[in-house]
Amino acid sequence: MSARSVPLAASAAFAVAALLALAGCAASRPAPATSTRPADLAATVARSLTYPAQLIDCGVRKVPVVAGGTARCRLTEVDEVYAVTVRFSKVTGTSYAFDASVAKKPESTLKRPGSVRGEAVAQLAAQALAPRIGFTPQLACADRQVPLTVGFVERCTFPAEGGTHVAEVTVSRWDGTDYSVTAKVVS
Repeated sequence: MSARSVPLAASAAFAVAALLALAGCAASRPAPATSTRPADLAATVARSLTYPAQLIDCGVRKVPVVAGGTARCRLTEVDEVYAVTVRFSKVTGTSYAFDASVAKKPESTLKRPGSVRGEAVAQLAAQALAPRIGFTPQLACADRQVPLTVGFVERCTFPAEGGTHVAEVTVSRWDGTDYSVTAKVVS
């Protein structure tokens, strides 16, 4: 478990936070008072857990930042996907502090490791959604590389009447060569 506050905006804030972290103190990260972008949270969590940023995924929707609140992210390591729980411990103005913990056991394990570009998953999911929603959406998935873990859920967005919608795309089959996905609109 990592208990750390995180630097955000300016490089000066990052330098101060780094000095405080080295001194064993908590650092603060300026952030929106009520939410933060999932990519920003993922990068911050990755730094606090000392993982490369591309291994952490916190979804596609803005993450509410509330003292005592939690967020769920994922850590993908080689052939296993772990749940990461982020607990916001303090929110003051535009700064927040959090604790991040990685589950001891993986949510899923790749029988045969592999991954595919997020764009390829988006195209396949769009084909799966088209008959149900009446058009082929232009999906954009959060991950550049999607692990081919049966049961892995990727959240993708697409513009449509009424704004931006979210589709959950689940890897339903992976045989080491070919894969399939299912998709459903969740908002």
